Amino acid sequence: MNKGVRKGIYVSILILVVGCVYLFNYFRQYNIENERTAIESVLKEWVYDDSEFNGLRTADLVQIDNTNSYMLLFQLENGNVGYAHLMKGWNDKFKMNSSGYGTNITSYKTIKTNHGKYAILYGKNPGLKIDHIKVDLYYEDFSFTADVSSEDLYLKYVQLPKNLKKTFPAELTYYDQDAREINPFK
Repeated sequence: MNKGVRKGIYVSILILVVGCVYLFNYFRQYNIENERTAIESVLKEWVYDDSEFNGLRTADLVQIDNTNSYMLLFQLENGNVGYAHLMKGWNDKFKMNSSGYGTNITSYKTIKTNHGKYAILYGKNPGLKIDHIKVDLYYEDFSFTADVSSEDLYLKYVQLPKNLKKTFPAELTYYDQDAREINPFK
């Protein structure tokens, strides 16, 4: 066998091995079945102590526009509200990208998707006192308003312009149905 043929065989074997390693890692990451019980089960294991999940209430899994990113809103028995950011792979399974929860009425965060950055606003609306929330970025000239008037738990999102550099933090201002500024923490 000449040197050229041997070299071609070695290169082919190397490509095959690298491809197999890539596929193995991909399927290991994107391994959450596309069904609510599987997602909730992984969410319980992801960050939290199972004892806090006795009364887990989840909302619908929401796809962020036409991206590969999905958001799941949830509320714990103690009233804390949280989110899970999942990414869908080409194998129709998910991987958990990030999650969190807390005692805030509203939380603001930004996520990266395969179509750019998005601002995410999620939380609870006790007694439906909040009609809408105005979000103003601290370091950029950008704002948006989210209508939460009919939702006791809400998840809102907006795509951020590509030219924005500092998309976090943001100032949140709450309004009632008469467009009066309110303090929902009272």
